[in-house]
Amino acid sequence: KRLGKNFYFVRSKIDSDLYSKRKGGGQFNEEEELEKIRNDCVSKLQRTGIPSPRVFLISNFDLNLYDFSLLNKALEDDLTNIMKNMYILALPNLNSEIVEKKRKELRKRVWMLAILSGVIGAVPVPGVSLGCDTGRVIGEIVRFRQCLGLNDSSLQSLAKRAGKPVKDLKAVVTTPLVGGDITPDVINRLAWSAGAVTISAIELVLDTIPVIGSIFGVGSLFLITYKLLSAALDDLTESAQKVVTAAFGTENDPNQTPA
Repeated sequence: KRLGKNFYFVRSKIDSDLYSKRKGGGQFNEEEELEKIRNDCVSKLQRTGIPSPRVFLISNFDLNLYDFSLLNKALEDDLTNIMKNMYILALPNLNSEIVEKKRKELRKRVWMLAILSGVIGAVPVPGVSLGCDTGRVIGEIVRFRQCLGLNDSSLQSLAKRAGKPVKDLKAVVTTPLVGGDITPDVINRLAWSAGAVTISAIELVLDTIPVIGSIFGVGSLFLITYKLLSAALDDLTESAQKVVTAAFGTENDPNQTPA
């Protein structure tokens, strides 16, 4: 505390404690037992000189239960913006709320890349702007795919956690942005669906007029990149939500505890 550090006290294996209580016979109230465990932890920590300890009860096997979402919120609230971004994007996709938080964080990168592309668009060389940014767009979509847990290793880990065959999770993914290399051809098809091709065609015409072409290039590349990355992010997020549903049966409410 003297160094300005925050402490979080985590009591794990709560599911094992509750299982033992149930097997013990007699009347059993889960909420009362959880409160007893929490109060016992707080009392012991206070006796060591910690005045107001924050104690979180979690299950090692099902992180959607008990206080895991409260622990996440506490960490997010206390972290700096940069660390908060890194923390959220590193979380496993345990429920729909986490997926939406990731979408929100990745949306910030969409704006950042679009602005950067707009600067590149000021170069008055016909067609050069979109061509230069294709590689950057592909690289960013690959990053989105990984952060949203749609790469092979993340799907394998989630399938293992959920106790489901990984093929069942892959079966609900319909976006062409998952399951193979993202080629310029895939980007072209995405551009058609996002309405970015029309903007690019206008840019090719206006690029022959130096001043007007340069001014239009800034705005057009910003808009093209924004449309492409936004469409990709929304498409990947939708698939990530479907994977969560396939893994856990429902779009889990992280604050819900079993009866």
